[in-house]
Amino acid sequence: MKKIMTLCAAMVALTTNSFALLPPLYQSMSELQGLLEDPQLSKVINDAEPIMSIDRTENGFRITTNKHAVDVTVKTRPQRMPGPAKFQYVFGTPQPRNY
Repeated sequence: MKKIMTLCAAMVALTTNSFALLPPLYQSMSELQGLLEDPQLSKVINDAEPIMSIDRTENGFRITTNKHAVDVTVKTRPQRMPGPAKFQYVFGTPQPRNY
């Protein structure tokens, strides 16, 4: 009986951890969704400026509007329990675009 309980506990632990890892496509989608939903975005970018592009950089993303470009660093927040990653976004200072 003790062996069965140990085996069941091990199976649950292994299954839970496998759900914590996202394939690269879904990881990127999660990062982008969090970025677009972050309240800081509307404080850094004027609401009259449409987003023209979002490009991946070494440390996060570069958001380009019709007037500015802003670098955003993506940091993964530490977690105690398995599950989807949580992100922190650090917005840089908007720089005027060079045409």
